[in-house]
Amino acid sequence: MDTHTSSLKGVYTLFKPQDVSYPILFDSPHSGSLYPDDFKFSCPQYALDRLSDLYVEELFCDVPQYGYTFLRAEFPRSYIDLNRSLEDIDSEILSDTWSGAISTKGRAKHGVGLVFTRGHERVLIYGDKLSSKEILGRINAFYAPYHRALMKEFSDLRRDHGHVLHINCHSFPSHQPFHQNGGRFPDFVLGDRFGATCSPHILQYIKDMIEKLGYCVAINNPYQGSVLIQKTGNPANHQHSLQIEINRSLYMNEETLRKIQHFAQLKKDIHLITENLHSLFLEKSLVAD
Repeated sequence: MDTHTSSLKGVYTLFKPQDVSYPILFDSPHSGSLYPDDFKFSCPQYALDRLSDLYVEELFCDVPQYGYTFLRAEFPRSYIDLNRSLEDIDSEILSDTWSGAISTKGRAKHGVGLVFTRGHERVLIYGDKLSSKEILGRINAFYAPYHRALMKEFSDLRRDHGHVLHINCHSFPSHQPFHQNGGRFPDFVLGDRFGATCSPHILQYIKDMIEKLGYCVAINNPYQGSVLIQKTGNPANHQHSLQIEINRSLYMNEETLRKIQHFAQLKKDIHLITENLHSLFLEKSLVAD
């Protein structure tokens, strides 16, 4: 299937089939590796690369051939995290006063808020403080355009088809602690904010497809999804949004950051999963909750 590509240099690339066959939108907000010129970090770049969802965009890049839309960020999440609230600011990194609201419940206190202040193994990212102007520049030039592009595609699909499914793609480090999950470490984690962003039928359908391929799937443990699926998901309005997390040990060496042999098989399996998503729209009960 022919694909139309559009982009905002260094910010995102959007891949759309010439004829959008299905109201399904994938996005990869954390796999970017183009470091902006003004990203003046003082830590080793390796400490930042370890925070990224490396290769996730490659695992999902073929979905347009099935009639789905795919949006991916081009910059690293440590520069500014697209899946964080604009209020998730670390006031300690500021050289001046922040004019907006600052949340006390976000991840900034752990160094991984809207603008990361800590890299892998808690290394400090910056030697100097950042100004409000610098952070606002990142919001206006990177965060806001990505969110606008995502919401435009999402809204257009909802308008044209009457319903829409958004799959928000991520990966997680294998050393992440988990609650018991049947005694097996999960390969995939699906998050829907405990039913708030996606129909349970769609969640179960995708879970079943993954498990049939031999993988172990956890639900909302420990990743429930964050800002991006909260922004799009509204099952009562036929807007379904689901976060999918993939265990990095399935496809890469987490120390060298290089792909391993199983990468090719995992990509084939993801092809099978994504190719069959269109079946959801043949079963109207699955999208009409």
